[in-house]
Amino acid sequence: MTDKEQKANVVAIVNSLTDEELREILEMERELFPESLQDFSYEKEMPEGKTAVVAYCPEGKVAGYIFSVPHHEARAQLKDIDPNMPEVSDAHYIESIAIRSDLQGQGYFGKLLRKFKEATEGRPITMHARVCNNCSAAMRKHGAVHSHTVPNWFDSGEEFDYLTIDRK
Repeated sequence: MTDKEQKANVVAIVNSLTDEELREILEMERELFPESLQDFSYEKEMPEGKTAVVAYCPEGKVAGYIFSVPHHEARAQLKDIDPNMPEVSDAHYIESIAIRSDLQGQGYFGKLLRKFKEATEGRPITMHARVCNNCSAAMRKHGAVHSHTVPNWFDSGEEFDYLTIDRK
């Protein structure tokens, strides 16, 4: 059985990505996000504290992903962009979440989020979610609570909502 056949229809917590998976993720970023929001700093090996969940479609290609970092790291990086971002102990901050455009509406978002919740073992989850693509609304359907809105996220002209899923 090939690697792609083994990954078909799987949602997995991953510690590393292949070159092909990285390429597929970067293609998704280019397609789904304005240039100012694209993140090309993904690594093949997940650094300490970073959590990655990847969903694979029936062909074994990347259907979507969630990448997170410890909340305190995100807060330190984002303090100038969102000075209202609170301290949240032992939380995971979702720094990126995406589903391939041709696979949206097929349940991958919920599957990724369920597996991510499993990976984070009951700890709080935080994120800044895009409003224009309904990510914020989708997260709220899955239990996220809106705290505040950042009007011009990374000078993109887009609003992002700060959300928390408190699981304690």
